[in-house]
Amino acid sequence: MASALLWRRENTDAAHGGPWGGTVTTMNRFDLRQTIIPFSLLRISNRFQQMKTGERIEIIWSDPTTPADLLKVLPPGSHEILLMEAVRGKNPGYRMQLKKISTHACTLNKGGDHV
Repeated sequence: MASALLWRRENTDAAHGGPWGGTVTTMNRFDLRQTIIPFSLLRISNRFQQMKTGERIEIIWSDPTTPADLLKVLPPGSHEILLMEAVRGKNPGYRMQLKKISTHACTLNKGGDHV
């Protein structure tokens, strides 16, 4: 049985040892390892829509097809890929960090394509 999707929201302050410069940055983290990916991608897409411009999201996964699927559910031009790397250790996988660069409202046409 797959475990529940892990989501964590945290603030990072670079003045106190954080990595993002001198401002407080919000990072939304999702760990998709051991989850049912289609449902997880829907939750990430919904959370991404709620995020403000400049907020960041981190996704960790084990299925190599997840990035392509993830980028299909996010509005085009709404994000910047900051990091993509392999995760090693006890629970190996991959990690991607995205920054929301646009709050452009995006709708889908009947075919499911972004318009």
